[in-house]
Amino acid sequence: MVVDLATVEQVLNKGKDMGASDIHITVGIPPMVRVNGSLIPLDYPELSPEDTQRMVYSLMNDKQRAAYEERGEIDFSFALGSTGRFRVNAYKQKGACACALRIVGMQIPKPEQLGLSEDVIELYKKREVLFL
Repeated sequence: MVVDLATVEQVLNKGKDMGASDIHITVGIPPMVRVNGSLIPLDYPELSPEDTQRMVYSLMNDKQRAAYEERGEIDFSFALGSTGRFRVNAYKQKGACACALRIVGMQIPKPEQLGLSEDVIELYKKREVLFL
């Protein structure tokens, strides 16, 4: 039986739909998502070194890829249309490509949503008025 390999877009969409906080792409296991603190394998085959490199490189532009090749690791942000924004940590693990992607919210929270003290919120509002 032949099972289709996941594209990075499919993995990111599935992770977001599952309410994952982050996604892991590593050789030897299927893509994994972290939901409520637990790592859950997705229903895809184990990834080969070529699979992980293909998926991780698809997230990078030429400059990021060159930096990764030079240093063996790189951190950057990545956005995928309406799926969301991701913080990417790509690194070499046992000589193979791997990465962890943190799902970042699309909306910037307001100070009131962050549980900040009233003094800090008032200072923020004063700053907003000064820069309008």
